Amino acid sequence: MPIEDYSFQNRIFFAREVGVITEADADEWTNQLKAHAQSSDLPIVALVDALKAGLITIAVSDIFSQASFTPNLLAVVVATSPRVNIVARTIGMLGKPGHTKVFTSLAEAREYAESLVHPEAQIP
Repeated sequence: MPIEDYSFQNRIFFAREVGVITEADADEWTNQLKAHAQSSDLPIVALVDALKAGLITIAVSDIFSQASFTPNLLAVVVATSPRVNIVARTIGMLGKPGHTKVFTSLAEAREYAESLVHPEAQIP
């Protein structure tokens, strides 16, 4: 499956994108995102490992950009490879303003996501 390793822990909804993403895959991710956001008492962050993502069509981009408007969602944080970076940034620009942040490594993306849900843990 092109979107795999779904998990939801500590207000971070994680998924890994691998290969070509279809509209059905994007819809499933969006549905899971909405369910987790709705069931959480506090706002959540979507963390996406797109380092091995392949083709993302315009229709899939539209689904992902609309997902950024999910109520109770702080941000979408994406780790991408250089070849997908422009697509990820474009999706972010089409979505809710300021809600998508793109990184080149999963470690940086995860650190940023965690800083959003646990700002009190940050060193002043």
